[in-house]
Amino acid sequence: MDSLLGILGWASTSSSPWNDTAPVRDELFSIERLEQHAGSLASAQCVTDTPPRVLPLARRLEDNAKVLLAAYHASAAEVAEGRDIVPAAAWLLDNYHLIEAQIREIRGDLPPGYYRQLPKLGTGPLAGYPRVFGVAWAFIAHTDSHLNPDNLRGFIAAYQRVQPLTIGELWAVAITLRIVLVENLRRLADQMISEQAARNDADTLATRWLVPEGERSSLDAKTWMRGMSPLAGPFVAQLAKRLRGLDPGYISLVDSGSLAGHLLVVANACEVWSEAELLSDPSPGIADNLRLVRDTLRTVPMSHDADVAALKERLDEIEARLKGDTLFADWLPALKRFVDQTTRMVHDTLRDVEASWAEELLFWIGALRKSVAEHCRDRKTFGKAASLFRLQARYRQVADTARRMALEMDFTFLFDPERQLLSIDYSMDDNSLDGSCYDLLAFEARLASLLAIAKGDVPTRHWFRLSMIERAYQ
Repeated sequence: MDSLLGILGWASTSSSPWNDTAPVRDELFSIERLEQHAGSLASAQCVTDTPPRVLPLARRLEDNAKVLLAAYHASAAEVAEGRDIVPAAAWLLDNYHLIEAQIREIRGDLPPGYYRQLPKLGTGPLAGYPRVFGVAWAFIAHTDSHLNPDNLRGFIAAYQRVQPLTIGELWAVAITLRIVLVENLRRLADQMISEQAARNDADTLATRWLVPEGERSSLDAKTWMRGMSPLAGPFVAQLAKRLRGLDPGYISLVDSGSLAGHLLVVANACEVWSEAELLSDPSPGIADNLRLVRDTLRTVPMSHDADVAALKERLDEIEARLKGDTLFADWLPALKRFVDQTTRMVHDTLRDVEASWAEELLFWIGALRKSVAEHCRDRKTFGKAASLFRLQARYRQVADTARRMALEMDFTFLFDPERQLLSIDYSMDDNSLDGSCYDLLAFEARLASLLAIAKGDVPTRHWFRLSMIERAYQ
């Protein structure tokens, strides 16, 4: 590959920023430290009229688009096959249309002629790429991809106090920020697919092990472990999850921590709901769903402009009703009928359309209909004061029970005082701890550690005994 790039006149891939598969993430800076770094960066960055030829950002963007699309299809296939997916994969399925729209905008906003005019860096890891791209990269890395407009303005201003940017570069700040964010999404998608494959391998192995005794084929441990050393963390975690709890003589640390954490979440939510105005104005929630439908309309191709125009008219009518002065008790049932009609219209129009944008539009128009229907149901069920009082009392009861169950859980017996770590489980058959302990590599156990420390079951220094050991494997 290096020789081919040499023939093309591009720089060797050995120093390419695309070789690193880890997310674009570095030390998280405060606002003051971020602005100091901007000044240091401006002093260190040097532009040149003869930059080395590198892989164009447009080429990398297209590669990222293909990887994200493949990750989207892979995640959708996992769901279709009935497999569990991680929250990141669920987020990708829900938001891919937004990513796709951003990539289209980047293509249009950064034409080749404009890209060639941007000042290029002559040295450093991003040599050959636009200087403003290096600025965007640094901002994303030190803010953990959190785009706060005030922080961004301060960062750019601090940079320009040392080294002014051109008008073209200032226009390109937003474009390059999106390019780096898409790069981060691609790297996270790569990790997500790799981890999902490891979990699937663990599920396959667990399924082979969990067949009835009489049907179980002999498994040579060396056979299934061949080629899998070292075992991936997600593989080990998923295998432990599938096998843990099958023997009632074991108490699992991960399961115990997850249960306690979920109980506290339930308790907090019920406490808030018991004091909240449960039948508040439904307009903001319905308006949020309405905005999501409008956002999805931007992805509809021009060939369906007539259908989009008809739907926009109905969405405008819904928005007008939300902003009206009529009490919700009067307009909500009528709004439900209107939204039901709109939903049927969309379904009739898109019945024979097989495209991702049509699927997204049907999903969000269905969410809008569901939101209105739920508000109507709540007012019908809890419209009377007595019914509302009973519901609030029930919330308080559930909150008290859930919190008591969580706080009465004792993690002390899972603690190894000599190693200052929590064991992966406790055997009730022989009243002993398992010899293995969790550290930060097993993210599922972190919640148990935090809860145990907060409750005083284990000393605070236990957290500092956790480690993430990095090793290089050939």
